[in-house]
Amino acid sequence: MATDIDLKWESTLIARAALLGVVVVRSADDHGRPCWIVSRWNLTKELGSLVELRDWVDRVGGKSS
Repeated sequence: MATDIDLKWESTLIARAALLGVVVVRSADDHGRPCWIVSRWNLTKELGSLVELRDWVDRVGGKSS
């Protein structure tokens, strides 16, 4: 179950992605676990956690670790 903090973090990441022209869709994998599908141009990727989503958005946005 997602907490309010997780939902806020997820919303922030989705908003950051949108500013980069990325569409993020929350979904579930074949085992019912949450995942996020990101699409930019004609590229699509499935990410399995909010940490993966954050790292991917950072890379797309040019942020260095």
